[in-house]
Amino acid sequence: MTLVIIFISGIIILFLGYKFYGSFLCKEFEVDKITILPSKAKEDGVDFIPTKLWVLFGHHFSSIAGAGPIIGPITAALLFGWIPALLWILIGAIFMGGLHDMASLVASVRNDGESISSICKKYLSPVSYKTYLGFVLLALIYIIIVFCDLTSSTFAPTSTDPAQIKSSNGIAYASFFYIILAMCFGILTKTKKLSFIVATCIFVPLVFIVIFATQYMPIMAIMSNANPKVIFSLIILAYCFIASLLPVWFLLQPRDYLSSFLLFACILFSFIGIIIAGPTGHINITFPAWTGWYAQGQGYLFPVLFVTIACGAISGFHSMVSSGTTSKQVESPKDIKRIGYGAMIVESVLALIALCSIMICFKGDTKGLTPNEIFATGFGNFVSSIGIPAIAGKTFALLAISTFLLTTLDTCTRLARYIAEEFVGKKNFGLDLLYTFCILALPVIMVFVKMPDPANSDTFIPIWKAIWPVFGATNQLLAALALLVIYIIRVYKKKSTWFIFIPMLFMMVTSIAGLGQLVIEGIHANNYLIAGLSGVLIILAAIMCIDVIFFRIRSSHKKMKEEVDM
Repeated sequence: MTLVIIFISGIIILFLGYKFYGSFLCKEFEVDKITILPSKAKEDGVDFIPTKLWVLFGHHFSSIAGAGPIIGPITAALLFGWIPALLWILIGAIFMGGLHDMASLVASVRNDGESISSICKKYLSPVSYKTYLGFVLLALIYIIIVFCDLTSSTFAPTSTDPAQIKSSNGIAYASFFYIILAMCFGILTKTKKLSFIVATCIFVPLVFIVIFATQYMPIMAIMSNANPKVIFSLIILAYCFIASLLPVWFLLQPRDYLSSFLLFACILFSFIGIIIAGPTGHINITFPAWTGWYAQGQGYLFPVLFVTIACGAISGFHSMVSSGTTSKQVESPKDIKRIGYGAMIVESVLALIALCSIMICFKGDTKGLTPNEIFATGFGNFVSSIGIPAIAGKTFALLAISTFLLTTLDTCTRLARYIAEEFVGKKNFGLDLLYTFCILALPVIMVFVKMPDPANSDTFIPIWKAIWPVFGATNQLLAALALLVIYIIRVYKKKSTWFIFIPMLFMMVTSIAGLGQLVIEGIHANNYLIAGLSGVLIILAAIMCIDVIFFRIRSSHKKMKEEVDM
């Protein structure tokens, strides 16, 4: 019963945050005064295209969610207990994450659909502007690298166990047919052969049927290959290359829209399962609520908790999606709150469900399990209370997670191409091909080329895994810098800034503290790669902060008012 009370209370708090704080932000950002939308003013049928609310919500939600709101909360709970994770999800999502996402969307919509990084050039020095672009580009490429490796891991069996091979085979088939369904959905709705509502009624059930049917497909020949993960990684990167260049209506929008129903299904069935199972005693809270201020081998609660839980509370990647693809498709000013703030709130509900999935575990039972496996097991227990076999629920959850990963990959590739275009300052189809090829060349190197493990020189690991500890703090530093951009714009426009300054300052201090901790730990462990990289990021952040706060803030207010809007 306690689990039900906590879960329902969390949802109510998030809803109240959306209703009241979201409305406060709409008033502060003067959303009702927005009259020109980039999707209509610059419509090109490829990147800029007016999009129906629920299609765009599905794209935005699927892109920002990925596996982040599942992995982050569970990892944090394993380190410090579930109470700190719960509090940060609720506070962070309402006052920081929702603000961050919505502000990035508003700023981009008001500035012709330009990304946050592009808007920076209007008040950053050329050196800092290029540095920030490079910082964002490398962060996006790193996300592609990590998600490519994680996705290929779900496709490729990790053992010769027949059950494992069958599960991986089903996930790979489901992902392939799911992409085919998305393209058919896009073509049929774009050509008006089917209305949007009719297409939804047909294709959403087909997605679930495909997921079920692919579990009985014959084993792929590739599964018996000596290294199927390598082949799947190359296939995934080739898919990213093609998909990121296609018009958004052809694959990006319909794929993310359809995948959002998997996310909604996870949320709905978990909600029903928790509500029913809690009062009956079918599930109970058994995981420690608090395990201490320090996690062995990881560090203190501050800043570790706040760089571990990203997507469930606030994530810098969201600003790239809000100002990169979503702003170019918003059809009405009324959709800005629903998408910019609302999607963050729904994602936090998913984070709550992920947290509930570990709350019902015994601490010893989680040893050796990945966060994905813990979530899938918890989901299976939730739905078993409504008559769905736990094993079937677990399989569905793992399939859904693999879909979440895939939906983020080509969005990241497309966003990285946008940044490359801004960095070089030139754009045409030939250059877009070159940009995309170069962007995906680095993942090939970092996934397949190995180096000695800094922690154990006798073993070799992919390059990306060697620098993985830096990613969490880097992502949160992106969030801090995005809020810094919004803050400076409003300073120049002589508008209130307190509600932006506080989250911006907290995230800046948190991310730099996280990087500083990595510098100290890296030096002590003789891991100079991590220490050096973290140190460089701290210096770059310091340069940009000094440039923005102490130099450009003294420039002409009039000039700034003519160049940007917020």
